[in-house]
Amino acid sequence: HIVASRTSTHMHSIGAKLYQEMELHQRGQQWLALACQHGSGCLPLGVRYQDLLKKESHKGAQLYMLHANEIRCDIHRTFPSHHMFADVGGTAGQEALFNVLMAYSALDPDVGYCQGMAYVTAVFLMHVGVDHEDEAF
Repeated sequence: HIVASRTSTHMHSIGAKLYQEMELHQRGQQWLALACQHGSGCLPLGVRYQDLLKKESHKGAQLYMLHANEIRCDIHRTFPSHHMFADVGGTAGQEALFNVLMAYSALDPDVGYCQGMAYVTAVFLMHVGVDHEDEAF
């Protein structure tokens, strides 16, 4: 028990040291690599992010419009003081956020969009950048 405790403490300190020394822009890349390695962050076989952004990928125009309207309402409330999502100057972040959320609503129409998903997605976008919205997805 004592050896396991020391090993656990040692591994935690190594992890903390690596996290501190890792450049901010690398954290998103490392997260993505770990998520895909364990199968939780990769798309199902044959599904492409860009295809999910198309209106045709949704189950019906009414569902598409419903999700789009709900997402548009919430985007302005998602981290409004963060430069990436602010109403002034944050249009690229807001558009990336909209795209990722719409793609998810197409991938999982039973869930679609739920209030609060925008905050989780925004954090992913903060780590990978708006130019890599497919990785945030």
